[in-house]
Amino acid sequence: VLKAMPRSSSNTTACVYYNNASGTGYKLDRVRFRKNSMDGGYYNMYLYYTGSGSGTNMGEVVIDSNTLTNAYYYGIYSYYYGYYPSISYNTITLINGASTSYGMYLYYYQTIENLIGNKVNVTATSTAYGIYTYYYSNYNTTYNSNGPGMIANNDIYVRGGTSGAYGLYTYQNSRWNIYHNSIYATNGATNYAIYRYTNSTSYPVNIERNNLVVTQGSCIYINGTANATAAYGTLDYNNYYGPTLAN
Repeated sequence: VLKAMPRSSSNTTACVYYNNASGTGYKLDRVRFRKNSMDGGYYNMYLYYTGSGSGTNMGEVVIDSNTLTNAYYYGIYSYYYGYYPSISYNTITLINGASTSYGMYLYYYQTIENLIGNKVNVTATSTAYGIYTYYYSNYNTTYNSNGPGMIANNDIYVRGGTSGAYGLYTYQNSRWNIYHNSIYATNGATNYAIYRYTNSTSYPVNIERNNLVVTQGSCIYINGTANATAAYGTLDYNNYYGPTLAN
């Protein structure tokens, strides 16, 4: 059991805290977090530059089968140059009333081969994000990516507030296969089960065979009708329930 101050509003508190910088030559490598209980902190896990650059400067980290609870703002926070063969079968619960909360926050140059079987429950008074991925996810071989990452069989529940609720958020120059997930987004002023922002056919995001439910808003957000074509990623065999299927 790893513990930090429950629901701490101090951004220096975490159950797991790794702090690095670009260009140092250091990396968190061949580290496995498995079957741990992590309770409390501003972050349950704070991973800042697990690698100090691309290629061999990216360390290898696995986060599997952990239980993360009572963080204030982030369950898993990974910032720059992360290489994760797997982030899978974790249970993440953030229901502590912060204005904005993220089950997973995966930011810039994150290569994640498998993101499978996680259970994510997030509530926030303003904006709730289940899994948030931003820019250059599974970008290319320079960042140890040989193809799209797999996001599959995750169970995501997000309850927003005055702003929004986003079950799964993906952003441009990223490659993902998003299959067989169950996502429920509710209570926010704007709700999206999946938010897909693509800008290039070189970086498709495929969305297939998911169960997507919103109480208001749209099951899927797509940035423009041109980007809804198959060249930017498939949208096939999904089950939708909500007032708007896609926006």
